[in-house]
Formats: sequence, C-alpha cells, structure tokens
Amino acid sequence: MMRTLQKPFIYAKIHGMYSRFNSIDSFRTNLQNKTPALCLNNLNIHPISPLSETSSQIQRETLLHESFYRSIIKLIPEKGKIHSLFKALISEHELRNISTFIKSMNNKSEEKNIYYKTHPELSEFPEMILENNPDLSIRLLNESSYSEILDNYRQNEDSVELDAMLEKVYFEKLNFAIRQLDNNDRASITNLYRIMLSIKNRINTLRFIKLYNLEFDDFLKWLFINDSDELSLRKLINNEISEPVKAFPRDLSASVKNILVSHPHLNPQDFDSDIGYDEISLIEKISSILLHKFFKKAFYRNHNTIAPFFCFYFLLKQEMQNINILLNCVRMSIKSEDFINELLI
Repeated sequence: MMRTLQKPFIYAKIHGMYSRFNSIDSFRTNLQNKTPALCLNNLNIHPISPLSETSSQIQRETLLHESFYRSIIKLIPEKGKIHSLFKALISEHELRNISTFIKSMNNKSEEKNIYYKTHPELSEFPEMILENNPDLSIRLLNESSYSEILDNYRQNEDSVELDAMLEKVYFEKLNFAIRQLDNNDRASITNLYRIMLSIKNRINTLRFIKLYNLEFDDFLKWLFINDSDELSLRKLINNEISEPVKAFPRDLSASVKNILVSHPHLNPQDFDSDIGYDEISLIEKISSILLHKFFKKAFYRNHNTIAPFFCFYFLLKQEMQNINILLNCVRMSIKSEDFINELLI
C-alpha cells in the first residue's frame, strides 16, 4: 500500500496504467500467439505461478487475479477515504474465498481449493487462514457477521443462496463506504453505484426465476434493494422481455440501444422472450459493455473527487476479464472476428 495521500500523484499513476490497457487492435494482434503463456508474456503479465497448457479455467482466472491484485494494492493509501473505499471494493475477493471455503466443508474430494490472494490488513479472513487452518476458519466464521449465512448453508446446502447472500454483503459494504464520503465524492460515484446495483439485481432476478424456477418472494431477502427497487423488479418479471433492451431500466434504454447498434451481434433476431441461459448471458455481456462506457466516461471527469479511483478499479477488472477471454480464444484457436465479438469493450 502507498503512504502518500496526494491525489495528483495517484491520479497520474492510474492514468499512466490505464494508457497501457489493450485496444481492440492490440487484442487482435495478441490473438496470433500460439499459447496462452506467450500471450501473458507479450502483455507483460508475469504471474508468480507459471501458466501451463493444462491449466484449468479457474487457475487462469487466479493467475490474472494475482496481476490485478498486485496492481490495485499499489494504489491503496494506508488510511483515509480512498483506503476505506478500496477496502470495500476488494472485499469481493474475500467473499469469493469464503464462498469457496464454505462449499468445501462437506466436500470429501482431495482436490485443493483455489483461493484468491487478499491483503492481511484489508481482509478479515486472509486466504492463508482459509487454506491452511479450516478449524480456525470455521470458528472465526461462527463468531463473525457471516455466522447466519454459514448456518443457512449448513441447513440447506444451497450454493445459489450462499453466493447471493455474500454478494448482498458486498453491496452493503460498498454502500456503507460510499455513504461515509464527503458530499462531492459521494455525489461523483453514487449514480454509478446505483446503475451497477440496479443492473445486477435485474440480472439476478431473471436468473433466479428463469433458470432456478424460484418465486420472487423466495429470493427477495437475497437482494440489496429498497422499496422502489422491489417495485421495479416486480414489473420486470411481469413484463414480456421480447428484446434485450427491455431487460434494463427505462432510463438506460437509449444507452443500451446505442450499444446494440455498435454491437449488432448482441441483438439477435431470435431473442427468446422466455429467457434462458443464452439470453441471460447476452444481457450480462451488454451490461458489461454498458458499465465499461459509463466508467470510462466518468474516469476522465470529476478529477477533484474520488470517482477516477472508483472507475479505475472496475476498468482494470474488466481489462483482466478481456485478457481471460483472449487466453481462452488462443487456447481454442478462435477466429479473429468471433474473438472480437466476445470482448467486453
């Protein structure tokens, strides 16, 4: 973590890092690499653990997380508002690790769990404890705010509920950190947070109902929402979604339509209004591109606020997601145009 709290220094650093993100042309060039390992080398990503031809998807994701983590941790001041916000942001990795640990408690498999790296000063449950001391981990979870979530999983072993409740904790943490900011800082990112949360809740609602056949009241408690959000979600499930744009809040319709014009492959003629796995995956892709545009726009604005730091976190995260897509396409020898259509840009 950094000792300096001077915003101009950190602004210059994140803009320098962002300038080195890959363009579509850069991704297309790297698609010509023969192996994922060569890709990482050409992208100047040097994981601590080497990437092999037999590395699994989760192993590749973990290696990219290491790179993401090393980049982000350099930007976090040791104290202050930026520290608190980043601590809330990166708590998603701890929550992912907690999910992995809880699901493995009754798993008799000898396969080793793969945990994301976390910082001991920023994490209540560092991955080393979860990985090496399960008895202590269980005791600490029982004594923590996660005890109810742990008890629920012990009773029903519902992985969908477990991940949904942990995701709710994440948005609660993020919401609390944003509320502690000064007025200008809070105002600069509140709308971005609102859009992100609204889209996530809508996708989860469609997934729970269409893929898991749940009733709305069955999973309402899993969502971090207010009364107006609940009303909006009830309207969503009662309306026919005959095209992708209808899955989004009305105030985002124009932005979504612009994306569908520039990405026509995301607006198929055979979109199924019954909503299955393919349709939800499509909506998720549109959401990622939409948020990328919002974060990129806000990244260059409000330089007297915390907004660029908030946006950079998600822009870097999406860069790693695109690199992961690149690695998969190289491994499977995907054609250039098919690969470009997969990118979240």
